[in-house]
Amino acid sequence: MYDDLLDTEINSSIDVQTTARLVAFTDNVAVVTIGNTTEKLEEVTNEALHTVAKWMERNDLKLAAHKTEAVVLTEKRGYAEPLFILNGTKIISKVKLRYLGVDLSKKLGF
Repeated sequence: MYDDLLDTEINSSIDVQTTARLVAFTDNVAVVTIGNTTEKLEEVTNEALHTVAKWMERNDLKLAAHKTEAVVLTEKRGYAEPLFILNGTKIISKVKLRYLGVDLSKKLGF
């Protein structure tokens, strides 16, 4: 079902160290983003979220922005928390989240 989405071009490559990829399993889609600054991370992630939202809309699928979660995995201390926005809804980064049975923790633990 999501093959077209996964084949969608995400023009989210600012430089070699900043990029976004889509990962999907059944009805779960994850945006995995790498960014070396908070600003670049926000830009690339928000662009990818917008791309996913537009694809869902074109395919008559509903996107539950209020159920969308984010976690930032970093070794940096004292970084500015990124602001992710999906269809006008702020996505607040959590300390940890569970994706496909795997706990992902802000402290880089699994």
